[in-house]
Order: sequence, then C-alpha cells, then structure tokens
Amino acid sequence: MEEELNLYQELYKDYSDIKSPIGAVRYLSEPLINKLNHQISHQHQIVNEGNSVLDRVISSFEFGQGSFKILIWSQMHGNESTTTKAVYDLIYYFLNSKFKNSDEADLLNHLRIKIIPVLNPDGSFAWTRTNANQVDLNRDAKDQSQPETKLLMRIIDDFKPDFCFNMHDQRSVFEAEESQAAQLSFLSASYRKDRSLNETRLKSMHVINSMHQVLQKFIPEQIGRYDDAFNINCFGDYLHARALPTVLVEAGHSGNDYARERTRQLCFIGLIRALIELKDFQTSENSDIYYHSIPENSKNYTDLLIKNYSVSETETLDVSIRYREILSEKSTLIFEPYIDQIGNLDHIYGHQTMDAELEDIQINSEKIELQTIVKSLTISENDFVMRFEI
Repeated sequence: MEEELNLYQELYKDYSDIKSPIGAVRYLSEPLINKLNHQISHQHQIVNEGNSVLDRVISSFEFGQGSFKILIWSQMHGNESTTTKAVYDLIYYFLNSKFKNSDEADLLNHLRIKIIPVLNPDGSFAWTRTNANQVDLNRDAKDQSQPETKLLMRIIDDFKPDFCFNMHDQRSVFEAEESQAAQLSFLSASYRKDRSLNETRLKSMHVINSMHQVLQKFIPEQIGRYDDAFNINCFGDYLHARALPTVLVEAGHSGNDYARERTRQLCFIGLIRALIELKDFQTSENSDIYYHSIPENSKNYTDLLIKNYSVSETETLDVSIRYREILSEKSTLIFEPYIDQIGNLDHIYGHQTMDAELEDIQINSEKIELQTIVKSLTISENDFVMRFEI
C-alpha cells in the first residue's frame, strides 16, 4: 500500500500538469464544454449518445479494451459541476503521454470505461438542479419519464457495466468528523427498505473503502457518508435493486475554496484509486464494518458564522450567513450572502467564524431577519463586500 500511496502523492504533486484546461470556475458554459469536446475529439472518439429535452447533445467517451466495464456519469444535477471537472481531468489524463508511458496504463488492458461528463446539459447551462422540464433526474430512476434518464438506462442496458459511479456535488452545510467540514462524501445505497446488506452493496462499500483509505491521507477526518434510507426513485438505490454496484460520489466544500478546485483534485485522485481497485476486484469480508466507521454526514456547517452578535442593546445571538448561487449574464456565478439562521448556534460550525465579542462587527442589511440579503460587513470601521463572483 505504501508503494501505491506514492503514486497518489505523485499525482497530487503533478496535478497541474495532468488536469484538463478547465480553470478555477464553477459554471461550465456551453461554449467551454463544446470547446473541450472538440479538442478531445482530435485525439479520441466522441460519441453522440442522444439529446436532452432542449435537443442538446449528450456525449460520451470510452477508454480501454478490458472485460470489466465501468460507467461514470456526472452532472445529473445541472448545478453540480465539480465532478464534471474531475472526469474531464480523468479523460485528459488518459490522453496524457505520462499516463500512456506509465505502469498505470495497464489499467486500460483490464478495464473498459465509458464516461458521460454532462448528463443534464440543459440544467448545466441554466445552472439548475433539474432538467428543462423541472424534473430532478436523480428522482426519476424508476419512472424514467425524461429523455436524459431514458438515455442513461439505454446506455446501461446496452453497455452492461459491471460497476457505476454517480458523480455529484453536495452543499457547503455538511460536517463529517466532529467540527470538520465534509470535503467528500460517499454512499453505497440501500437496495430495499430494511437497509440490509447483499453482495451488490458490499462491492460498492469495498470500493468506497479503498477510496477513503487513500483520500483520508490528504484530508483526514473530512470524508463523510450519506444516510442510506431507501428511495427506489434514486439511481443508486434503483441500480442496487437491479444488482448493479454503484458508488455515489459527492464533492464537498471547505474553507474559502468556492471554485472547489481542491475537491476537484481529490475527486480525480479518488477515481484513479477506484479504477486501480477494480482492475483486480475482490471484496473484503469486513467491507461493511470499515464502511460504517466512516462518519455519517450532518448538516452542521455554514459559510460564515458570527458569534455573539448584538441584535439589540440587551440581546446577543449567533448569526449564520450562507451564499446563494446566481448565474450572471456574464456566465459567471454570483455568490450572494443571506442570513440563514439566527439564535443559539453552538451546534453550527463556520467555514469562516468571527466573534463579535472580540471584534467590532456590523452586519449591513435591511434588517437582521432570515433570508435577508447581506450587503457587506463592517469590521473595525472597515467595510467588506461579501458578494463575489467566480
């Protein structure tokens, strides 16, 4: 394992030379995605798998000649782009001469990997969770009412993968270990209501464990596990009910990295770890024990926590401020701050925390009420505009 860990440390160190040309952005515009796909098509075949509600092309890329087949899709939710950047990094890595000349190139002799970078292009370019029909595609697994979910199921039926990765972003509210933000989270979904274990779930757990063992070397105590309450409408649950192992990957947030570049890098390394594990796949008897030792996520984080804020001459309360993401006309994301919670927030942690007992802080908004937009903060007579763009 130590020798293998050196590989991931090397990938981490050389990441800037490996990754795709997508910059430190969250919104991936239609021209940007089209340009990326065009660039890749000069080196590798691109497949038009079908079309979205608004007739946008949904593309895929396939690598490897092996017998074990893996399907990876990202951006089923249009406003979750971090893992899309990571899967494009994976595509560029496969095309990189450094990979082709490395021992890891043998992966593609054992595996056959199909990647769908953007499953929901209409939602992606409108920056909405849902598709153009306002349907959450990850709640459409059973009904398959939408062209995008029908397309995904057709690919699954035709490609017949042995393993799947369903790639998402999670909100900035999640905590992993006590007081630690969840930079990444995973789920091996239930296949029925009693949440019992079977071979399919154990396979997914085993791969999650292998990813966790490596990634926690980079972000100790910052990896979480999602609740596994059964919902047949979700793709992980639905595919597990069909005996197809599927790992849910959720890219999270930490600190001031609102472009989520660090999480992007970790997702890329996690995918490499998973592919290496699947090359010679064997499950462990204790997969469920290790998996359940990963802490379950809790919603105990906020973007900015201001402790002991004076709301009147006689009362001080804690104020939680979160960011709302708004797509601008310039194809950038505006992060607009608003008041999310007010009260005794001892159970809440902040990606940034201030104490009004230690600093002279003034929240500049129309009123200190829930959902009110925060224009700026005044700290020791200096004004700081909180609204920003990426």
